Amino acid sequence: MSLYTKTCEVCDERISRYRCPRCGVLTCSMACCKLHKNGKNCSGIREKTAYVSMNDFTDLTLLNDYRFLEDAERKIDTASKENKLKGNLRYKPKYFCILQSQARKRGTSLQVLPTAFTRHKCNKSYYDYKKGSIDWTVEWRFNDDDIKPTTSKVSESKILLEAFEEFISEYSSKVPSLENALERYTAALRDDKLKIFFKVERISKNQKNKLHEVDLKRSLMENLKDKTILEFPTFLVTAK
Repeated sequence: MSLYTKTCEVCDERISRYRCPRCGVLTCSMACCKLHKNGKNCSGIREKTAYVSMNDFTDLTLLNDYRFLEDAERKIDTASKENKLKGNLRYKPKYFCILQSQARKRGTSLQVLPTAFTRHKCNKSYYDYKKGSIDWTVEWRFNDDDIKPTTSKVSESKILLEAFEEFISEYSSKVPSLENALERYTAALRDDKLKIFFKVERISKNQKNKLHEVDLKRSLMENLKDKTILEFPTFLVTAK
């Protein structure tokens, strides 16, 4: 008997027009279809792995099985590509692994971000085999909205005060428009009123202090000992 000669199995009044792909119930309208789904808790989605006997096997069944295999292959391919992408995001080149190892020997924990992050791209720190020391990318942040965060290269053996003096001198010559703004910090440096703080990374919820005052008379390596760095050290510069 044809689908269009059978009565709707929900309202039992009108001729059926639709068959549920999942359970095969015949319905005549969208309203009856919704009543059927709610009443029998049916999703209306065909069960792709349901058993079909050879007597009921048709060309449509074969086509559905073929599409099911195609869909499975597509999902496997997508998952494979996503895994490769995730792996690349966490990929660390050999020089960075060496940098991490050397930092660890100095008591510094160096954390790495995925390659897509801007901070990772800005990190130019490296271990110099000839000198046997690390040249760090250092970020300087000022307590002044006019001066944007800026990075410079600093050798780990450099006294932090000297490193800052060199940075201020170079930065002033590169950006003359900030000379007046930087003069405040230069004056504080002369009057021994300059304070530089290290930004503490990966602190626990119980730790309230996110900044640690550094010793300007010590080297960068000494100031980074027992610290955790996210790609490269960040220092906040303040003037009283």
